[in-house]
Amino acid sequence: MEVTTALRIGWRSIGRNRRRTVLTLLAIGFATAVLVFFVALQLSSYSASINATTALFSGHLQVQRAGYLDRPQIRQSFADPRALREAILGLPGVRAGSVRGFGFALLSSAERSIGAQLVGVEPEREAQVSSIAGVIRRGRYLSSTGAEEAVVGASLARNLKVDVGSEVSFVGQARDGSLAAAVVRIVGIFESGSPEFDRGVAFLPFDYFAETFSTEGQAHAIALRLDDSADAVAQEQTIASLINGSRKDSDALVVLRWDELVPGLKQVIELDMASGWLFYVSLVLVVGFTVLNTFLMSVLERTREFGLLLALGARPTRIGLQIILECGLVTVLGLAVGVGMGTVAVTYFGRYGFSVPGSEELMREWNLPATVYPRMSWRAALQGPSVLFATGLLAAVYPALRVLRLVPIKALRAT
Repeated sequence: MEVTTALRIGWRSIGRNRRRTVLTLLAIGFATAVLVFFVALQLSSYSASINATTALFSGHLQVQRAGYLDRPQIRQSFADPRALREAILGLPGVRAGSVRGFGFALLSSAERSIGAQLVGVEPEREAQVSSIAGVIRRGRYLSSTGAEEAVVGASLARNLKVDVGSEVSFVGQARDGSLAAAVVRIVGIFESGSPEFDRGVAFLPFDYFAETFSTEGQAHAIALRLDDSADAVAQEQTIASLINGSRKDSDALVVLRWDELVPGLKQVIELDMASGWLFYVSLVLVVGFTVLNTFLMSVLERTREFGLLLALGARPTRIGLQIILECGLVTVLGLAVGVGMGTVAVTYFGRYGFSVPGSEELMREWNLPATVYPRMSWRAALQGPSVLFATGLLAAVYPALRVLRLVPIKALRAT
């Protein structure tokens, strides 16, 4: 009963000065809508960046031999990669997988010689994991698992002074210690947007790579693409359990997430998140001071009323809690309005997309999505509003403390 009475009194109190209450509601609502929309946009842009970056080459997950990532050596391969790949593809949430072989060699054209990494891939399956097939600028992608052909980066082709149709020889060390040497014809030149990647990588058909580098029945990695990058941690554990239960060499294999394969991307996301929170904190502080000003003015205007209540025997703590309750009501109403506005904005741009004018060509060059489609999530809907709610209640503490220090006689004489 007391709670109902307190709510009724609080509702009437915040309706006394409707103009000030409406302005406070709008301030809280606007800040909430901005937080909900931009947190949703930020999280969705991270997801899009992760998908675009991992689609270039790394994949969301990779299965490798332990230690290969830090010290890549051609001997650090594992057996039966295709059987393991098929077992992993049977797991829900795993969209595609491609077996890869890695080797280092000296590439030579008629004019120059340059060291590069050779990657043996399964053309059809690789196209489902990475986007190299989609960034071919001249020529075509690999077509046969056994053909003596190669796809090279634009910078590598420029440094070698070769083009589509040119022949390039390479020499490196095979897995058994012998010399791996062959001549391949360049059938395609890709441009990923990463100068370092374009300068140092060439792709060969997996079977041809295995034959040349004596890695038949072996592979150095299985690159995996998931339905959702957010499932990387859970899928890592699931795949690790699958490997432990089905392979004798399980201790020698590890499952690596995208943030371990591309640590630079994780650092960029963390930096952007930190800068974003600086903006959010500024917005929250503005709302906090708005609420503080509103209820401090309310206390000053109602000083005689509070003095009368104290003189009649009301407890100061009860009046202070009433102030906090009124603040909570205004904050909750503002949050409800803001979450609704933010949800509408996220839904609209989630359907039609959000892009920065003039950035389309730059994003395309870096193989990143020019348009972001924000998605509503529990984190976007609750994180910002929760902080605003706590800030609103904290802002009401000072006005409530002023009530606790009121002296009834002085309060009754206040003008």
